[in-house]
Amino acid sequence: MTPSFPIATPVDIGSYDRLNRLAGYQVSLTKICSFVISPHKLWLAAIIMLSSVSAQGTSVAVIVADQFIVVAADGAAKTTFDGVEYFEKYCKIRSEGATFYTAAGSYWIPALNFDLWDLAAKEVRRSKRVSETIELIEPVIGRKFPSIVEWSKTFDKKNYATWLTGTPAIAVSFVGFESDIPLAATILFQIDAAGAILKPVKNIMRVSPGTARAALLGTNTAMRIAIDAPSWGRTFIRDPVRFIEGMIQSEIDAAAKEGRKDVGPPIAILRITSKGGVFELGHEGACPYR
Repeated sequence: MTPSFPIATPVDIGSYDRLNRLAGYQVSLTKICSFVISPHKLWLAAIIMLSSVSAQGTSVAVIVADQFIVVAADGAAKTTFDGVEYFEKYCKIRSEGATFYTAAGSYWIPALNFDLWDLAAKEVRRSKRVSETIELIEPVIGRKFPSIVEWSKTFDKKNYATWLTGTPAIAVSFVGFESDIPLAATILFQIDAAGAILKPVKNIMRVSPGTARAALLGTNTAMRIAIDAPSWGRTFIRDPVRFIEGMIQSEIDAAAKEGRKDVGPPIAILRITSKGGVFELGHEGACPYR
């Protein structure tokens, strides 16, 4: 049910997709180069062959309104090496042409030659529409997912345990305009409580005039409190950037309180319109694009 509220132009905001988790920023659509993930430092690369490394952690919010999309993501990455966790600043929003994409979960596992960012970029280049990307990437990740699950049982036990409780192991979302309509296409890869691989969950988020919908990816317990409030639409439409920034900040605060570093600053916020996407001033986060 979507609550209504009084503003200059009546808007009915409130639908929330419980996809369990996703990411965002503002950039030029004309030129975005590939970004080398910061945890791939030379010292780490030199010992990848000798041990187990994976990268994960993220809090992302995507809000699709009828004229624009706002995407926000935290800027911290957790890399596990030989059971020891390392944390660095990290850009979690990428772009290929007019399509933006983000991810949460286990997005980099060198031992399995798995790089979700690279796979997503390739499928965006192959696709003709934003909504088509999840169809193209489903079999690509699907072929690797059994190996990821098996590997994680031994080398990423902490995250594997969370997957057993329903947290998606991998989530990727593609965001942009299609026939002048803003949308977000998301796909989740999960296992059940017994460790069996489930059929991927796909969702294409569009809105009707005067409405908005939100999807959360990654760690999102604190964000759900804000988005579950009946008045969230009124707060969002008054100041979209401040609202979505507050959602991500709530997860950063929760992580700090709990002694976790898998979600952290800086926060990146991207606003996308039919003319392109641009980082909000002062909210470029860890992303290098200008």
